[in-house]
Amino acid sequence: MPEGANVEIAHELHERGQEREQTEEKHKRRVDLFVEIAEAFLLALVAVGTAWSGYQSALWDGESAKLYGTSSRTRFQATGNESRGGQQQLYDATTFNFWLQAKLTGNEKLAADFQKRFRPEYRPAYRAWLATNPFNNPHASPGPIFMPQYHNSRTSARRRSSCAPFTRARPATSTFARRSCSPPSCS
Repeated sequence: MPEGANVEIAHELHERGQEREQTEEKHKRRVDLFVEIAEAFLLALVAVGTAWSGYQSALWDGESAKLYGTSSRTRFQATGNESRGGQQQLYDATTFNFWLQAKLTGNEKLAADFQKRFRPEYRPAYRAWLATNPFNNPHASPGPIFMPQYHNSRTSARRRSSCAPFTRARPATSTFARRSCSPPSCS
């Protein structure tokens, strides 16, 4: 084999090696570029997720604060109504006691006057109590307040209505906890 052929072969192999190195270098640069783009995209998703979480936090904190405020206001009103209901119950008991005293002493006119002072809410329980024949029946209730017909509307309805906003506020805070970990499309 002539000496010039060996040089040409060596030169050819060297050029192929350089081409291969250049191809590998191009491929490595493409992979590096793809990794950098993927990293930037992932960081962008993290930033959007963080911003969404902050937005949801503010949204649900505001909603629960509003509901807790409503609950506090209605509980305050319920407390006032409960006090008023207690006063009405005391009025019912006192009026009944005076009626009973007049009835037992035989003062029918005074008993009739006290009976006229019974509140309209109290009268159904009073009539139901009288129907049990309480003066002759030892098993009769001690008084109309203990009858199932006795209702004091001021206390029970307001207490129930004050609980509704509070029970809606508690899930609002847990809804935030569930939703803040979810992607925006799931909320």
